[in-house]
Amino acid sequence: MIKKIIVAVLVSTISVSGFAANHLIFSCTNNQGKKVEVREIGQNIQYSFGRQETPELVFKNSKTQVAKQTKENPPLNYHEQWIVLKNGEYTYMPRTYIGNPDKNSKIATEAGVLVNRNDKEISSIICDKRKKDLYVNFDEDLSGY
Repeated sequence: MIKKIIVAVLVSTISVSGFAANHLIFSCTNNQGKKVEVREIGQNIQYSFGRQETPELVFKNSKTQVAKQTKENPPLNYHEQWIVLKNGEYTYMPRTYIGNPDKNSKIATEAGVLVNRNDKEISSIICDKRKKDLYVNFDEDLSGY
């Protein structure tokens, strides 16, 4: 009987850890049809960019290397959230922004990736809102953030 309980606990632990081992954090497609995807895979965070079949760039950071940041200004109705991933001298910051309503009362939203080289912005990837495939889960409970 005890052996059955131990086996059941081990199987459920393996199932839960296997589920958590590949966790989508951020995903969207730009207007050229290239996908940005950030995943938690085991103890790493993986960044990929490009066509689904043949990404142009794939790299990993350990979870302890990834920084999560938030900037808010409630009186101005402003909220921005991003994570920081490093690849050599380059920094990639998948981010979301929600800001003040415009004159038509439409709330400003934006998502994408800022790309820096030696702390200077050199490029950005803007998620195409028409694709409607934006996924963001900068989960507070992910260890290492």
